[in-house]
Amino acid sequence: MKGACLAALSILVLLISIPARVVPDFESMQQAALLDDEQILHLTAADFANNTIKVGGNWFLFFGEAFLGCRLGPLLLLFFGVLLLGRIFQDHALVHIVSQRQEMLLEKGLRMAKVECMDNMQFCNKVVLPAFTRFPTLRMFRNGEMVDEFPGKDPGNIEEVDAFLMKHFSALPVLEPASASGYNLEKSIAHANLVISKFNSHLHNPTSAVKNPLGTVLKVVSFADLPATPYLIRYRHSPACKDAACKALDAVLEDLATTMATRAVIAEINVFGKNAADAREFWMRDQDPSSGPQSLSDSGVQLQWVMDPLETRVGYEGEYSVKALVQFIEGFLRPPASVVQAVDVMQTLNSTEVSVLFLYDAAVSDDSHLTQFLDVAASVQTRIGVYVTPDAAATFKTLNIPPSTLPAVVVLTEGGRGFHEFSSMDLTLLRGRAHKLQLRAWILERRYPLVSALTVTNAVQIMGTPTQTVQKLVVISILNGYNASEIIALQTAAKEWKMLLEKDSKKPPSVVVVFTWIDAQSRQEYILSNFGSVLGNAPQYPRHLIIDPSSRVAYLHDAQAAVLAPNMFAQTLSLIANGQLKGTSLRAGVMARLPAHQALLLFLALNQTLESAVPVRKSKKRGAEDMNHVDQRQVRPKKIRIVFAEKPVEEEAGTSSQDNTEDSAVAVDSVAQISSGEISLDVEQQSEVEDLHPWLLFPRRVYRPSPLSLAVVANDEEIVRCSAVRPASIGVNASRIAHGFDKSQNGPPDRQPRLLAVLQQKLIQKEMAEIQRQWEVEQAAALEALAAEIEAELFGEMDLD
Repeated sequence: MKGACLAALSILVLLISIPARVVPDFESMQQAALLDDEQILHLTAADFANNTIKVGGNWFLFFGEAFLGCRLGPLLLLFFGVLLLGRIFQDHALVHIVSQRQEMLLEKGLRMAKVECMDNMQFCNKVVLPAFTRFPTLRMFRNGEMVDEFPGKDPGNIEEVDAFLMKHFSALPVLEPASASGYNLEKSIAHANLVISKFNSHLHNPTSAVKNPLGTVLKVVSFADLPATPYLIRYRHSPACKDAACKALDAVLEDLATTMATRAVIAEINVFGKNAADAREFWMRDQDPSSGPQSLSDSGVQLQWVMDPLETRVGYEGEYSVKALVQFIEGFLRPPASVVQAVDVMQTLNSTEVSVLFLYDAAVSDDSHLTQFLDVAASVQTRIGVYVTPDAAATFKTLNIPPSTLPAVVVLTEGGRGFHEFSSMDLTLLRGRAHKLQLRAWILERRYPLVSALTVTNAVQIMGTPTQTVQKLVVISILNGYNASEIIALQTAAKEWKMLLEKDSKKPPSVVVVFTWIDAQSRQEYILSNFGSVLGNAPQYPRHLIIDPSSRVAYLHDAQAAVLAPNMFAQTLSLIANGQLKGTSLRAGVMARLPAHQALLLFLALNQTLESAVPVRKSKKRGAEDMNHVDQRQVRPKKIRIVFAEKPVEEEAGTSSQDNTEDSAVAVDSVAQISSGEISLDVEQQSEVEDLHPWLLFPRRVYRPSPLSLAVVANDEEIVRCSAVRPASIGVNASRIAHGFDKSQNGPPDRQPRLLAVLQQKLIQKEMAEIQRQWEVEQAAALEALAAEIEAELFGEMDLD
């Protein structure tokens, strides 16, 4: 105890001895260093390999820890000030000298960058630097190999650092320009990297202030108080947060704010009550007023990343975990574009299916053309690979595409080997926001690959009904395993369609075509459950068809009634888009005969089954022989069967729906039926459940319902049973569906309500109420008619005189 007291007293004396000016000096120098920090290129662990190893050349790399003091906070900074303030001063001094010297060093091709080791600690300690190396430090790399290190003990000594830089600078020859205009490729690429780094620093820290210093969620009271972009915003749609999903998201965001301290702002705001009107105006600034949800409440969106300069908003649709959200945010924090040159453009582009490339001539273009394009790049960088190159002429030759007026933007597929498309915009006019938004829309329309495989993860996205007022067609090649020649034929057809659209001035203005293929060997159940009604139970592959997800119509033949083949895709698509070809309903089987309200009930039963349980069987212990008995706990069923039968709307005379309320839905043979059937699902094969959802989620309208007899059998035991279901129960059940109670899957808890937001607003609240009202009117009329009949029978033949 005595030793501890002496130690505490020593620390107190040490703190008192620290000059009072230390903290104010640190704060003022920190602000100055943040401004300098914006002027230098920053590399992550991945950027280190891409730039210093792949591109090569001479690099000065500065490994620092600028925000160490910020992350410790003022209290810990006081306690550890003697040990750490000196290193922080050194870091800031190095930032200053590096930012001042880099333009001069570029004259000899010496590039400079900083690796922030507080964000890349594992990389700094294990990959680049020996363990326990003191930061900051300065090293020189040549073609990815370290060739020298700053020898001084004090990296904050500006004179010693400057001498180290000038020693290497003097030893290198002056770069000769590659042309009379003074253009030099290596210097231009280095300068482009510098411009991108400065842009990124200013974009994510425009005020040069430390973001989220305390690592807490920012509670925003009104939309007028929203922080400076960028930020991740959580929209609270109701005052109560009682369910487990809401509380779990609260906890995740608190941990996320701590993890992203000093790097990103995590905020939340109410969109109900007094904020409702402002929330709607805020939402509509980023929406098409002619389509889609008209308010935040209708949208169901919970999380968005918001950033300038185009006030871009990207909704989050992934798993609600800290790890997933950190990856989502870091996708925006990285530089918006990568610099490439002709010699490595093919290797670089090969890592992305679709990429956008900005080409300019460094000899005649100024930095404004690049920075204006970067405004657009920052808004699309998480959806498509973005690259820039000042090596335009050589890049055109490498990609084997005809040169264009510079600056130019081109979209490339298949790693640069496939289809390419130039923007027709004059890119010198990107100064205005409207032109930037126009280019952004053009890029996003082309962000999908020419051909993609249809998988469990993208089935809903590809086959789902479009949310905008456009016609969507999906071209599907069903292959018996991977078949390179068939996929190439599909890619060729996709290119032909794109070229046809370019040439045809009378093209349909609002049609989106997606080309995809599916492996029949691994996805046979999906194929039969969704397309079996038109393909048959034993189809032969390969087979090609075109699907309209909105109307659930399939096209299996071309205009000459021949089986559809890839070489006829383009012509057939044109006929479909113009309404000149008739298809076959995909609802021709069991599902086809179900009106929309029955699809709702099936979806309800499916979710109830996955969430509910096999009933607990309680047993009484009667002796030693039952000592090992354990009550069967509620478990998620492994296999379920949904058995249903629809009774006629106009029932036989003298038969009332109430007469059949005790009928089992399985034994429906004695009931006159319009449709009946059975759906079997292996719940352990989650893909089967997911595959069923897209075709049940979006009923086109609610028809006048007829009574439905339905049962769900799980693990050979009936656990859900409905007979003679009436509209009132449909309304209740559908509202439960719309609030998304399917928590059996690992996806985000808000996915179901977001998918069903339109259904909830338009079908449940309005049409269900109208159906119920109509039903009550009809029931009243029937009762009135029955009363008249009874009155006639009782009094009709009586002589009242």
